[in-house]
Amino acid sequence: MAAEEAGEVIVQFADKQHENSKPVFRIHTTRCSQSTKTPAGVNTAALPELPASGFQCKGFVRILFKADAADIIESEESSMQLPLLIYNLATNQLEGSQVITLNTATGFTTAGTVDVTCVAGIPVYVAHWEVPDGKYVRLAAGQKFHCYMGDDT
Repeated sequence: MAAEEAGEVIVQFADKQHENSKPVFRIHTTRCSQSTKTPAGVNTAALPELPASGFQCKGFVRILFKADAADIIESEESSMQLPLLIYNLATNQLEGSQVITLNTATGFTTAGTVDVTCVAGIPVYVAHWEVPDGKYVRLAAGQKFHCYMGDDT
């Protein structure tokens, strides 16, 4: 039976080289998962909202995970919804929004078995999403964030 891997989810904004990165959001899975891979009803209503942030990203949105204990995150048992606002870089105008999931990110897909080995207390890379050319993104303040890191043990 699947269980949840406990730890801190870290959202970073990084440049195109993945070298310069800045954590823009951190939250423990006990607050953002509602202990379910697919929240509904009252579980969805109880999810935390993303904070307002002045940070913008033109490169990559990176997802890291700092596990409470050494273990393995099972990709096929995991789920995430990260709402972002997309802006036009030339005009600074909001063009729309997108919800990043593990299936739309690179590096960690629920369709396969791309598992991540975690060491207690050490952030590990999980996945990233590339910002389209000519755009930048911000966290979608006030929108619900969900992340469930599955541990199939």
